[in-house]
Amino acid sequence: MERAGLTLLARQLSCPRGEIDLVLRDQGTLIFVEVRARSKITHGTAAASITRKKQTRLILTAKWHLPTLTRRFFSGLTPPCRFDAITFDHGRLQWLRDVIRVEQDK
Repeated sequence: MERAGLTLLARQLSCPRGEIDLVLRDQGTLIFVEVRARSKITHGTAAASITRKKQTRLILTAKWHLPTLTRRFFSGLTPPCRFDAITFDHGRLQWLRDVIRVEQDK
């Protein structure tokens, strides 16, 4: 991801709601990344293991850390955010962009 021009901001951010593996910046966008690996796909692929429950925990964890990340890296202005996944199936890497959609509060 860094070779693609993204900047690593944090690793393994945790809170009472869960953990986010990586947080990166792509110009003005804040990216939360889930990393998953599967050596066997008998129980599904690495991407399939990011269940609705896991997605909810990721979103809640991102919301928990967003104010601090915004102050520290974006001068207090909330940036656009997205959720990506890095998956490994049988050692094959795949970068899935924008894999979790969050409905905006109205």
